[in-house]
Amino acid sequence: MNKKMSITCPHCGKLNPRTASNCINCGQPLPISNQPGRLVMQRQLKRYQRWALGGVICFFAIILLALVIKQNQPVLRTSSMTVTPFRVDFYNRHHRVVMVKYLRGGISRRHYGYARGTLYVSNHLKGKKEKAVYVDSRDKMMFVVDSHPRLTFYYSSRRGKFNDYGHCRVSDHSEIKTFRMTKLDSGN
Repeated sequence: MNKKMSITCPHCGKLNPRTASNCINCGQPLPISNQPGRLVMQRQLKRYQRWALGGVICFFAIILLALVIKQNQPVLRTSSMTVTPFRVDFYNRHHRVVMVKYLRGGISRRHYGYARGTLYVSNHLKGKKEKAVYVDSRDKMMFVVDSHPRLTFYYSSRRGKFNDYGHCRVSDHSEIKTFRMTKLDSGN
C-alpha cells in the first residue's frame, strides 16, 4: 500500500486506507487529523487565518500611513479662523503686552501649501472690524495680514506646524517681537 495514500494505526502499526476511520487490523479509531476531509478543512482554516492576519496587517499599515501623511501635511493657520475668533497678544522684548488684536476669518482660497483671502481685524472683540487681506504661506514660513498695522507671523520650523506663539513683526511697532494666539470660544 502506498504510504501517501495510507494512514498508520498508532496502536498496531498497520497501514490502512486513507478513507478508513477505524484500523482494519485492530479496529481502533484512527487519528482524525489524518482523514482527508479533516485535513482539507485544516488547510482551509490555515489559509483563512493567513488571509485574516494579512488583512489586519494591511489595515494597521493604512492607518499608520494616514497618520504619517497627516503629520507631514501643512496645516494652515486660517483653516480654523473662519469658525472662531482669535485673540492675539503682542509682546515686546521684556515680555510685556504692547498690543492686542482680534482676528476672525473671512473668505479664503486654499491651495496646497498656502491660502489667500480676507479676514477681519479689530482692537476689541465686539468693536469695529477692519477687513484685511491675508496670505498664509508654508513655502515662506509666514502668515501675513495686510492691515494697519501690517502683521507678519513666522512659523517656527520647516515642518510647517504653526505654533500659537512665536516671533512676529508689526509695522509701525518695532518694539514688538513675539506673539501669542488664543482661540476664543464661539460664544464670546
